[in-house]
Amino acid sequence: MSSFKSMAVALDTNFLLDMVRLKIDIFQQIREKVANPSFVVPQQVKKELEGIASQKGKQSTAAKVALLALEIYGVSVLPGKAKGGDAALELLSRKGVIIATSDAGLKQSLKNAPQGVLIIRQSKYVDWNQGFSSVKTHVLHHQNPRHHPRSANQVL
Repeated sequence: MSSFKSMAVALDTNFLLDMVRLKIDIFQQIREKVANPSFVVPQQVKKELEGIASQKGKQSTAAKVALLALEIYGVSVLPGKAKGGDAALELLSRKGVIIATSDAGLKQSLKNAPQGVLIIRQSKYVDWNQGFSSVKTHVLHHQNPRHHPRSANQVL
């Protein structure tokens, strides 16, 4: 059993849809970047996925698979009053949660997030957004747990 506390990683709608579209195991790749991650989505993101899933077409299928992945991987759905997924994710970022997103506008608004932002690079792999490197990965895996960004339990 790990001595590290769980670190919350919040997943964005586009990130989850890209997981399906690009056939990327984001959960495994995030585990390689973040020590003992706990996966969360704001309820607004889940509602966005449900809305897309209720339509027809490829996006609908991708949304259905993404919703299934949330269940399979035990992703916690966080209640909140923010208007929209991006606002909810920005709020979570301010609370110390790592955000995983493919949304250009959200990446820009979170560029100074001290805990970092995870993105998909080259349509193949999950990596830290600009300014974060393998040094960040090493630090997140080996630093004192008291200095980790908030765990999912602290956010809930």
